[in-house]
Amino acid sequence: MREKRKEKRANARLVVAQQDAAVAGQQQGEASGGDGGTSDADEEVEDSQEDDWEELQREERAAKKVRKNKMQQEDFDMQFADL
Repeated sequence: MREKRKEKRANARLVVAQQDAAVAGQQQGEASGGDGGTSDADEEVEDSQEDDWEELQREERAAKKVRKNKMQQEDFDMQFADL
C-alpha cells in the first residue's frame, strides 16, 4: 500500500515538474521576441481541431438519438459512414 502511495506521489511530482517546465518554456518563447500572435498555420490547425470537435459533438448527439430510439441505426450509419 505504501509503495502505491509513493508511486502516486512521484507521478504527481513528475506531472507538476512537466507543467512548470512547459510554462517556463512558453514564457521564454514570449520573452525571446515572439510577437504573441499566431501564424496562419497555427490558425489552420486550430480551425481543424475545432471542426473535429464539432463533428464529434454532432456524432454524439446522433448516437444519443439512436439510443433513445428517435433515430434509426441505418440513418446513423449513413450519416457517419466515413468514420
